[in-house]
Amino acid sequence: MELLILGLLTVIIVLLLFVYRRLSGTGTAGQISSSSENSSGEAGRGPGVKKSPCPLCKTLLVPGERVKSVVYPGKGDRLVEIYGCPYCYPPNHRYPRYCPSCKRELNQDELVFARMFDTSGKAHMHVNGCRVCMRRSP
Repeated sequence: MELLILGLLTVIIVLLLFVYRRLSGTGTAGQISSSSENSSGEAGRGPGVKKSPCPLCKTLLVPGERVKSVVYPGKGDRLVEIYGCPYCYPPNHRYPRYCPSCKRELNQDELVFARMFDTSGKAHMHVNGCRVCMRRSP
């Protein structure tokens, strides 16, 4: 009987830790996830693993989780449409999406625009904002 109770308590603690890891995590704005899976194919979750936040909902993404975006082809400056991460796209009420520029909550069908450019072999992204921000800029 004592072993059964001990086993149930262990399962409950493991479940609570899993839920805590999934729901905890806020980050800074303006960073784009550029994570990848490790060599074994599993997402690394150790202390040395770099986690990046989603630019729209600020949820920390582990390696392997990507931000859904569309990069239009071209040379030099390229237009990028940012939709969100696996948590906030498709849009839901649990993870609201906010514009990184004006901090306005985005509607279901809205997205954020950015510019991508290459500098010294690395891709950099500058977030311009949502449709409201884009109208205000000169």
